[in-house]
Amino acid sequence: SENAGNRPPAVAASSKDPVPTSAAKRKSETPAPGSEVGAKPAKRPSRPTPPAPVVSSAAAAKAAAARQTPQPRVPVQPPPAALVRSATFPSRPGVGDLEAQIDVANEELMTLTEANEGLQQRLEAEKLLYTKELDELRSALQAEKAAREAEARAHQETKQVLSEAQAESERRATELRAQKTELEARCAALTATESELRQNKAVLEATVAARELDLETLAARGRAAEELRREMHETISELKGNIRVFCRVRPQVGAAAERSLVRIPSGQLEPMALDLVGPGGAEEGGATAAKGAPRKVDTQRFKFDRVFGEGASQAEIFHEVSQLTQSALDGYKVCIFAYGQTGSGKTFTMEGLRGDYDKRGVVPRAAEQMFTTAAELKLIGWTYEFSASFLEIYNDELRDLLPAGAEAKGKASVPAKLDIKHAGGEVHVPNLRSVPVTDAEQLSRLMDAATRVRATSATKMNEHSSRSHYIFRMRLVGKNSKTGAETDGELNLVDLAGSERTKDSGVTGDAMKEASAINLSLTSLGSVISAIAAKSAHVPFRDSKLTHFLQTALSGSSKTLMFVNVSPSEKHHQESLSSLRFAAKVNNTETGKAEKKGKAAAGGAH
Repeated sequence: SENAGNRPPAVAASSKDPVPTSAAKRKSETPAPGSEVGAKPAKRPSRPTPPAPVVSSAAAAKAAAARQTPQPRVPVQPPPAALVRSATFPSRPGVGDLEAQIDVANEELMTLTEANEGLQQRLEAEKLLYTKELDELRSALQAEKAAREAEARAHQETKQVLSEAQAESERRATELRAQKTELEARCAALTATESELRQNKAVLEATVAARELDLETLAARGRAAEELRREMHETISELKGNIRVFCRVRPQVGAAAERSLVRIPSGQLEPMALDLVGPGGAEEGGATAAKGAPRKVDTQRFKFDRVFGEGASQAEIFHEVSQLTQSALDGYKVCIFAYGQTGSGKTFTMEGLRGDYDKRGVVPRAAEQMFTTAAELKLIGWTYEFSASFLEIYNDELRDLLPAGAEAKGKASVPAKLDIKHAGGEVHVPNLRSVPVTDAEQLSRLMDAATRVRATSATKMNEHSSRSHYIFRMRLVGKNSKTGAETDGELNLVDLAGSERTKDSGVTGDAMKEASAINLSLTSLGSVISAIAAKSAHVPFRDSKLTHFLQTALSGSSKTLMFVNVSPSEKHHQESLSSLRFAAKVNNTETGKAEKKGKAAAGGAH
């Protein structure tokens, strides 16, 4: 059967040949009654030796596997007692038979012992296996318990959140109901005032229509006031003279600055006079005066339209100039030029200091004023178009400072040479590039491009001496869409090259040629002024390109302002004296009345 097959082979063998008990063995060894002690027992027929238990190879393999691999627990059962009791042994076996039976019994015992050891090993393996399974089940139960507890806590927290959310929803619902009630009340109030608003709308529309009529009336009055302002402005300009002269004294610079030779008399509300003290006067009466009685020093007084001392700011300077830039918008030709020796501050007056807003010069401030004023005049119907040109007169030749590509940053372009033409009573420069300009920022970029091209070099009198006459020209064409009036003005801002004595400047070679050309053109300018002052029939405008270009400005058809810049230093006394004498001659020169160019408005009003 299946169970019998699982038993060890030794057990099966013992059921066939039971081992005799000890009592039976002793009985078999006891001599029979009546026999003599020591007598040789009768020889009994020998019993065949039982065969050794045979263990099949399959059974051996199963036994080996049982010792290595845990097997299901099988209870060890001893041989049935009835089988042992019923076992019968031959009486009085022989010694050989007993030894054979003992060997068989020993073998069976060894087999049973080995089987028992195998069963013990299997039991230990099964115990370990079941212990491991029990530990795993215990761990799983603990993990499941923790998960259940966490789930319970999460459930409790969710329950709490839901409870709070429900309370918040109820509170919001209460608020919304209150807001709804309030909105319903407001809607009712708005509905009540709707008819009143409709009535007010009609009243407001009528009021707006009346205001529009008032605005049109005010605009007409504004245009009339603008026309009156222009007329008064022109009257004041005519009273002051077509050629006005401002004098500006350059402040002393450097640690070893000398005391000024220029004195501005006190008591003037708007200074219009200055005194130039002769050499040595800088020390007279001062803390550094020489010992002994003061020396008598020659002093000369000059009068101009306005005098600005060493402390005058750029804003103060332009405040007086701004009236002329307004004239350009009104349709007049305007020319402002700076005159003086090298290093007297002409370029600073006209251009200012780049990158410093408060120290901007006349040119950038005038440009900004033109665009600002044009925007304001747009409210009463005026629109303007602006175009800019830049040129220089270098070695008595005209050169365009804005050739094609000059606006690009980088290396300066080579200026193109030009000629001056005179036609229709006006001076013009054919082929001079004119660039449309829409705002002050664009104009500033054009100025930077022109400055890169302009000729400058260092001399003993000025580290960045301008070696050419620099001219900025802006054309302003205006039109009034409401009145039909038109204007065509022009603004010329000129930074003249500085006059200098070649022996003081220390120039040679090409620089000497430049200085000679500059001095020659300035001499020609003096000759033209002298001829105009003497009311000569012939004025030598064409003696130089500079005077030829300034012919319109100096002949009376333009409003002209001259800045004379002087240095108060004692070492520059002679140059300052020459500049002041020339400026005084210009200030006493009378020219014709400036002419306005454009088209009058219908009815004669602008």
